[in-house]
Amino acid sequence: KAEELIYEILTTTDFSQHDRIKEILLQTETEQQQRGMMAGHMLAFKAALAQFSAGSAVQEASSGITYSQWLHSLSKNFDAQIGAFTALVNSSLSAAVCRSRLVLGITEEGCTDPAAFLAMLPQGEAAPEKAPYQTKLPKKLGIRIPAQVSFASLGHNLGQTGTEYDGSARLVSNILSLACLWNEVRVRGGAYGAGMRIGNGGRVFTYSYRDPSPNRSLGVYRSMADFVKEFAASGQD
Repeated sequence: KAEELIYEILTTTDFSQHDRIKEILLQTETEQQQRGMMAGHMLAFKAALAQFSAGSAVQEASSGITYSQWLHSLSKNFDAQIGAFTALVNSSLSAAVCRSRLVLGITEEGCTDPAAFLAMLPQGEAAPEKAPYQTKLPKKLGIRIPAQVSFASLGHNLGQTGTEYDGSARLVSNILSLACLWNEVRVRGGAYGAGMRIGNGGRVFTYSYRDPSPNRSLGVYRSMADFVKEFAASGQD
């Protein structure tokens, strides 16, 4: 029964009920707007990192500022855009649900043979290994929100400067977050929080949370290299 239900949801979901789609759309737009005011640092660093890789551009487009703008456009022009939207959903779903693009996870104590379920799905075509996604957001961006505090972020890619990622980068990000940004952005700048992260791919981002002086925080971010030099020369553990 579970296999039949999964197959039904994946292949026969009805996207013609436009009133239900609009209801869900408006709820989602409201949630995304609230996220911009409560967790705007996530939107900020996604926008910053979107400049550096196809993966980051996709992440931003599907959950960041671009996504917020798309939700707003669809809700304001629903009648004109709903036809193209449902056509896109149907075509994307039919292409995605197939054996060539399937990752199947089974968790149980016994042994289940998924052959019957797999046989229900078409073979389909495999997804391309890579695609050249690019963000349409400008490199410098400000979004006004209805709040008394802000969120500030800068992004960078170590690979563009010929620096390869290694374990020391994780250490540096912790030192900068706790010894530099905590003092300069949170304690002195009055933000609720601040930090820096370096991912395994060498993508770097800084962020401040509920920040009353975002422009000052951007200046602090740009001085972090000097802090690292001074810290290394100080001989601290």
